[in-house]
Amino acid sequence: MDVTNDIRAVMDTPAREITLEGMQCDFDYEIAQIITRLLCEKGLISEEEQIRISKLNKVRFSPLYKELIEI
Repeated sequence: MDVTNDIRAVMDTPAREITLEGMQCDFDYEIAQIITRLLCEKGLISEEEQIRISKLNKVRFSPLYKELIEI
């Protein structure tokens, strides 16, 4: 087994530049997720709807870490 200190050698995801626009998308995504979760907790939407909306939020806001999010 080879050990490397360079994680990029083993990852398929290329590095992404962090920009103000990207940070705003991350912030907007987090707010959308919080609102979606609260709507579900208050019984205003079902858990199935929460899952569907969360998937749409991931596509719409495209957070920098979206490859790591399992919905």
